[in-house]
Amino acid sequence: MTLLNKSDHPPDDEELRYLLENPNFEDERRFIESLWERYEPYADRQFRTEITFNFHRRYWEMYLACSLMEYGLELTPRETEKGPDLCLQLNKSRVWIEAVAPSGGQGPDAITRRTLKPGKIEWFSVPEAKIILRYLSSLREKQIKYTAYLKDGTISPTEPYIIAINGRRVPYSIVDDDVPVIVKAVLPFGQYAVTLDFDKNEIVDQGYTYRADVEKANKEKVSTQFFLDPEYAGISGILFSNSDLLNRPRKLGADFIYVHNPMASNRLPSGWFPIGREYWLENKALHRQIWSR
Repeated sequence: MTLLNKSDHPPDDEELRYLLENPNFEDERRFIESLWERYEPYADRQFRTEITFNFHRRYWEMYLACSLMEYGLELTPRETEKGPDLCLQLNKSRVWIEAVAPSGGQGPDAITRRTLKPGKIEWFSVPEAKIILRYLSSLREKQIKYTAYLKDGTISPTEPYIIAINGRRVPYSIVDDDVPVIVKAVLPFGQYAVTLDFDKNEIVDQGYTYRADVEKANKEKVSTQFFLDPEYAGISGILFSNSDLLNRPRKLGADFIYVHNPMASNRLPSGWFPIGREYWLENKALHRQIWSR
């Protein structure tokens, strides 16, 4: 059964409607159907309907699942409609994955794209603190769901739990450096700073500053030490992506960033998913592994 059947499910999602109606997106439509062919046995019953009004969120879930299967990880078919989006079998244990795709948000802390006048160049600072707030909002939302899953017995306290965030719909989230913003959201890394000795005309120190929190518009401080707080030890790590249908890598999963939680009660081994980039904290230092792409 095809996924993008316009006559069966008239799309309410503007992005999906444009995708279906534009003849230039034939390759993208074929790509989606190829993903669906692999993912259909694992999808919940609402998937085909919900993708018509929440396209990007559901596309992210499907792309994530197919990327995991592409590298030999075993996805477990659903036994019930409740529970996290995906379940893997890894080292004789179930690994649960909850997918989320935040937007720019609403209210005083929302992120909106600037409207530039044609032909005009304008410089401005990327709102990194607001991007971090959007990621943290999603993480806390999924932490609450995780607690509920533990309470009703869906997840065992000994089973790993991953939050998979797609940041593509958060404006300016594609801007990154050696320490990605998703890492700065859960560990207290701030801006990169360089200290100069003007008398000697040389750099005397450089590195990332310490940032324990970011500030909301109402002056409330929100901690960026998410992964240093035992309260969140149930979260094994974060799997992050900034891709979408029109901006995706040639190789499934090559865009992924996995961040280990150093406090995790059920931590996954290094290299459990050897694609993209992997980050972990060890001896108070941040380490990175770049896997082949």
